[in-house]
Amino acid sequence: MPGRRPRPTVECMSSEPIVVHRIQGEGGRRVTVRGRIQGIVYSDSDLIEVLRIVGVTDPESTVASSSPLLEWRDAPPHDYGLGPGEAAPRPAPRR
Repeated sequence: MPGRRPRPTVECMSSEPIVVHRIQGEGGRRVTVRGRIQGIVYSDSDLIEVLRIVGVTDPESTVASSSPLLEWRDAPPHDYGLGPGEAAPRPAPRR
């Protein structure tokens, strides 16, 4: 549409990181952007999709690298604990 501005990306909207919170008891990690819950992620693929939805440019590289855009709290990066229906925690992927 003429005159319509492109949607701003997370990088240009705020200097606050995207927070990947601690592992929940049932597995998965809550993700917040500027204090607003965006969803629960159980894998890097889930996190990439959340980042894509909120407008992060190149979400795959953001997750794969040690991007300052992501703040991993109370657990190692890429560790999501139990997935839905899993009996034991998954090991964090090797990088």
